[in-house]
Amino acid sequence: MTRVRIVVATLRLAERCLPPALFRGLLCAAAAPLALADLLGLNRRSPTPALLLRLPGGVRPRGGRLRRCGRFFIKRLAMRMSHFMRFIPERLGRPRWRARCRIEGLDRLEAIRATGRPIVLATLHFGGMAEIFHVLRARGLPAAFLLAWNPRRQLPFRVRLDDLADRVSGLEGLPHVFELARLRKAHDFLAGRSDAAGGRILLIAVEGAGEDDPVVPGPGCSIRLRSGFLRLARMTGAAVLPCLLTVTGPLRAVIRIGTPVPDQLVASRALHRQACERVVEQWTPWIAADPEQCSPLLVASLLPPPGQAES
Repeated sequence: MTRVRIVVATLRLAERCLPPALFRGLLCAAAAPLALADLLGLNRRSPTPALLLRLPGGVRPRGGRLRRCGRFFIKRLAMRMSHFMRFIPERLGRPRWRARCRIEGLDRLEAIRATGRPIVLATLHFGGMAEIFHVLRARGLPAAFLLAWNPRRQLPFRVRLDDLADRVSGLEGLPHVFELARLRKAHDFLAGRSDAAGGRILLIAVEGAGEDDPVVPGPGCSIRLRSGFLRLARMTGAAVLPCLLTVTGPLRAVIRIGTPVPDQLVASRALHRQACERVVEQWTPWIAADPEQCSPLLVASLLPPPGQAES
């Protein structure tokens, strides 16, 4: 842990002091061994080119083995470099970093928040999931994450960085993470009073891991999902929007926020499967464009469309 803190502190200082091109070169050198470890299968939290061949045909990487491995390394290198953004949360609101992480669909998000409604952003373990949270909060949006466990417990220095970012963005005192074991607190966060600028936002990664989780078909693939995010939205009156962050290059990313799921599909438990289908049909083109950014958990949740045998 001490080594991690030293590396992070060094990179934070370099980002502040070095010319941008020189800093990117330094960060590339630091990220390259991690991307190579991903390629060689030495990191169990990363996919491998062989694992991605298990993806359904609609989202599977194309080309021969050499081309797939080369593309995989380049994509994973860009992802590893972009993970640096989570270590400078207090700087992500500055023009330089705003230009490096665009938000598509921000107008839709803001229009819903302006009515005072809370929002559930349904996301997946894809691209830079953690960076969605940091980028939204850096822009003053009251966002929190619902996770199975709280990673901040293992990284105390991250807590200090997040607190520093909150002082910059004016979100001091607003919770960052809710654990599934304390789901009631997440419910109260959404159902509570809206902030002065609008409703609150809760990000939830919703891919399923168990055989009992329903399989929802989409164009090119099906996804095993947990539908609890819809029940939470129904109880709190929240709007539901699909959301993914795709890394588009070294230290460049785009957060895509889709169109809202119709309220009538969220309000009725009998229509929740249709609501899930609306979410999946928006995700799948984003996944198919960059399958190398899938996590192993997401790879395990992606299945062939109905009637198509797994190859």
